[in-house]
Amino acid sequence: MIEKLIGAWKIVSSFQEDVQSKERFHLFGDHPNGYAVFTPTGRVSFILTAESRKPPQTTDDQAAAYRTMVAYSGKFRIENDKLITTVDASWDEGRVGTEQIRLFRIDGERLYIETANPVRDPNLTGKMLRGFLIWEKEK
Repeated sequence: MIEKLIGAWKIVSSFQEDVQSKERFHLFGDHPNGYAVFTPTGRVSFILTAESRKPPQTTDDQAAAYRTMVAYSGKFRIENDKLITTVDASWDEGRVGTEQIRLFRIDGERLYIETANPVRDPNLTGKMLRGFLIWEKEK
């Protein structure tokens, strides 16, 4: 399975789903930007940014930019349907040293990743959400 992951994947879609109501949110817009890159040595890097971001001009803009991105890197391993990344660099220092566990599957040229456990989102009044990402293999 690892061989199928190796390479660069471009984000196609990203949404979050409220665990209770099943309502979906596109926090990064309908057309997010980003890549996941898996290397043969077992390293992965993710970067995901919201559509229509502008260069920050003020400290408030910088804070908004921080809230409209996710980026981290680390060594990864596969356990059944789980993609587990031991984070060693991140846009959020709180993730460094943690294991990010995601469920995944590959269907043709598409990679589907979802959070294994719900997380509380501070931007949506603390709702418990699961994240879903769809990536397409770069040729």
